[in-house]
Amino acid sequence: MLEVVGIDPDAALVAQWRARVDRAVRRLGWDGEPRIVARRHAKGMSLAVTAPFDQLFTATELNEWALCSALHDRDPSHWGALKETLLAAAIESRSASADTLPPEIDEEPALARLEKLAAAEARPDLRALVDATESRELPWLLDDEVISIGCGVGSRSFPMGSLPFVADVPFEDVYLRYMGVAKK
Repeated sequence: MLEVVGIDPDAALVAQWRARVDRAVRRLGWDGEPRIVARRHAKGMSLAVTAPFDQLFTATELNEWALCSALHDRDPSHWGALKETLLAAAIESRSASADTLPPEIDEEPALARLEKLAAAEARPDLRALVDATESRELPWLLDDEVISIGCGVGSRSFPMGSLPFVADVPFEDVYLRYMGVAKK
């Protein structure tokens, strides 16, 4: 989600943002129909897009690019310094350096950059583990450091840095424990 304040996005700008997000999501091959939402609030607007759980950083970059690109295309004389500003902000936050991919405004290089970011962020091992968990109708919870499968005393947790192979997960020992009732 991207919070927009200090700019009043009209319907045309939101449509341009939405079209860019849609093209980028399709180019990245994210499964399913993307949910792209623009919601006005008292201080501005929230711009949101759904993304796979292992692509959230890329989704943030995608969302930011789509808005900045739409703003730049609308009024290049006003927004002409956006690329340099984005690069300076990325370097300041240490998310970009001379050896990383700098933010882009133009669509083709921006989409190529997003593809590289998505590939670097992808976690096929995590996706396989989540798919296996969901196929067994077990809940899962993910944070920056751990994935937990099951609930309560019947859950198992695994560090994100060393996920097991699906075949090595003791699913037969994972279960749900709600208010004293166990379900395997």
